[in-house]
Amino acid sequence: MSDSTENNSIYKFLVQKLNEFIRIANNFDKTPLFKIFEFIINIYKEDKNTPEGFCIIIIFILKLLFAIVFLILPIVLTFYSIIILLNISTKSVKYGWLEDKYNYQNNKYDYIRKLFKITKYLVFSERIFIYLISSILFMVLLVAFYLFNYCKDNKEGKGKNTTSKPYFDYLINNSVDFMKLLRVNISLFSLLLFILIFYYSIYFNDYKDVYESNKRINEIYYEYLDKDYIREICNNFRDDKNNINSKCYLDKLPTDGYLLDYINRKTLSFTADEKVDFDNLNPNDNTKTAFIILKSLITHQFLINKYNNRFIQKYEYDSCKSIDIDLIMSKENKLSNLFVCFKETTNHPFNINIINVLKQYKTNAGAAADKITDQAIGKIYEKYLSINNELSRHISTISKSKLNETILQIIISIVFIIYLVIFFYLFWT
Repeated sequence: MSDSTENNSIYKFLVQKLNEFIRIANNFDKTPLFKIFEFIINIYKEDKNTPEGFCIIIIFILKLLFAIVFLILPIVLTFYSIIILLNISTKSVKYGWLEDKYNYQNNKYDYIRKLFKITKYLVFSERIFIYLISSILFMVLLVAFYLFNYCKDNKEGKGKNTTSKPYFDYLINNSVDFMKLLRVNISLFSLLLFILIFYYSIYFNDYKDVYESNKRINEIYYEYLDKDYIREICNNFRDDKNNINSKCYLDKLPTDGYLLDYINRKTLSFTADEKVDFDNLNPNDNTKTAFIILKSLITHQFLINKYNNRFIQKYEYDSCKSIDIDLIMSKENKLSNLFVCFKETTNHPFNINIINVLKQYKTNAGAAADKITDQAIGKIYEKYLSINNELSRHISTISKSKLNETILQIIISIVFIIYLVIFFYLFWT
């Protein structure tokens, strides 16, 4: 079978399936949304050109993209925007009256949940990325729509040229309603692209700074995470029936007493003539021991934060109260967006009295602990404060950022609602 015959068979099969789709679509009432089905049908049905060879597949794909991007995508984005607007309104009503909120309860920080780093300097939030890619895709296909000439094999030889005409001329000149909707959509995406570029140009650096600070907060916690301590607190992720669960939820507050007991059971000891130096790339035994204590302290603070978020509903931000087993099993950093789990008033996330904890450890833990020196306690305290201060700087960077996509989202949602009104006004039958 020749390639031409095979391609024509594919074309006939696609036409057959299109006719079946037409018969199904005709069962719906002719509401404005039904117009979308009519336009999709017209893209294929009204085409009087007969592409040949491999161009059959190219033309079919182009038509499919035109149908999706020109006709379906604006409606999908409209409902997507309305849903986001309703979520913003719901959260404002539910948490707006609280004086001491967590960051996940504030619409201002919704954008942090999913930030994409495209290049070293380009960082986008999920919402802006979706709108921006949709707008760019629309504009690119619009150019293709107007510039693409029909594709046909030249059977007359290299010395003769076939007549060329716009392949989608039947839509441009004959389908008045289609072009009416296309012009409305052009206005919609042109305005959307302008709003996005204008907004992003103002906050270009802020997105990069927030992304780096948010990432660094997650890295710091993971670097000093004591996975053995988490296993103990979570009972090795087993429930009362000894079944392994994928997530751990804390029902009891991890106390300083449990922390001290955990450190004591480590049977740690210090050598009197060795000094603790966390900056040394080749740490001695005392430094390694001090690092274990430091990790336990920071992990304890991490667990307290999980417990304080225990009343979060799962559909809101479950990761703020749960500990995933992948965090323990994986060698990669599975922590993300810890910032949104802090309270808005949080400046320094570590707030346990570390001096008292270390003194109790030295006093009550027996002979091994008696060997801990004041120099070691001082170095652990200094490192603890240093990490706390670094976290504070990154929290401050995010908190003081002027980024707030709430207003932007409200404006975009209003634009799409106006678009929906115009659409219904033009095509209500």
